[in-house]
This record gives sequence, structure tokens and C-alpha cells, in this order.
Amino acid sequence: MDIDQQLRLLIDNAPDGAIAAVIQRGVAPVLRLLAGRMQHLEYFVLLGSSGAWVTTVLNNRDRPAVEKTVIYAFSTVEDAETSQRFSDMTVVVEPIPITHILFQLFALDRVDSIIFLETPGNLLTGQEIQRTELQKLINKQLEGIRQTLPKNPSQKIPPNLA
Repeated sequence: MDIDQQLRLLIDNAPDGAIAAVIQRGVAPVLRLLAGRMQHLEYFVLLGSSGAWVTTVLNNRDRPAVEKTVIYAFSTVEDAETSQRFSDMTVVVEPIPITHILFQLFALDRVDSIIFLETPGNLLTGQEIQRTELQKLINKQLEGIRQTLPKNPSQKIPPNLA
């Protein structure tokens, strides 16, 4: 699926017309922008036995008390499987479209970043997209939309959406 097809699927699966419109006008342009920076249209994510995405807590080398929770998105199924070679955790490797990964990052409060491991065979260097960066971009896009909407309260974007 190309990026536009991925976004269409997200919009079509939105709960109702208002949410779909917000995703289409406010969220999709940001997802398109960020997805366009990546090298692949889909990545492989690890799912635990409960079906939840596997997270990893990373500590800052200079300040060990500073932590962040990340999800790794691998460019190949082999890299995803290799990353768990020494783990005793049961995982499933799932291919997920790039825009869907980014959309989930927007929704997952407990995750700080997604680290995209772009180069097959290289599990040490990746491109990080932080949830706060994604949220700021979406909020900016939604604010731009709010300013162009008529003052009719029934047509406003809900203020608590982003």
C-alpha cells in the first residue's frame, strides 16, 4: 500500500464522520509528511503475547534517572526476529504500514518515541520520531483548520481532540 492508500484506510476506519474529517484534514497531512521522510512503506513491529506492541525502556547514558519508552520498527522481518534472539519473551512480528505506526504513536500516551531501524542488518542506528513532535505538528495543523472554520459551533473541531 502506498501512503495515500494507508491514509484512506485510516480515514475509512475512523469511528464516525466528524472524527474521519478531523483525521483527513488535521492528522493525515502530518502523517503524510513524516511518512515521506522514511525509507519504507511498512515496518515490522514486535507484539507481545497479549497483542500489545513491545516497548523498551531506555536510560540516558549521562543521566541514568532519565528514561524514555520506545517502540522499535524494523525494516525487515529478519531484523525484528534477530532483535529478540536472546529474549525469553514470546513475540510475534507484525508488518504495519508506516502511517498506522505514526497514528498509533499519536494515540499511545505511554510511548515517547518510535525508533525506525531503516537499514537492514543495522540494529544500532535508527531514525527517532518523538510523540511530542508528532503531537505538536498535529496540533499546529488542527489550529490552522480551526481558524478557517466558520464560527458555527456545530462545525467546530472538538477542543479536546488533540
